[in-house]
Amino acid sequence: MDYDIKETGTYRFRVKAGLNSTDKDYNTGVVSDYSPEFHYVRPSKQLPTPTNLKWDPSQPGTK
Repeated sequence: MDYDIKETGTYRFRVKAGLNSTDKDYNTGVVSDYSPEFHYVRPSKQLPTPTNLKWDPSQPGTK
């Protein structure tokens, strides 16, 4: 499962190590203990979505 955290709140996480890349079954593989609590505060303003993005291979670290 994937979740987007969009609201202010207190969250805990678990991680599942699946049997393979297609293993979505909660009952197989290994599931971690819950993480410590994570406190998230949603920003009061949302940044605008970037436009006109492009890949520039002349920049270091893009290979």
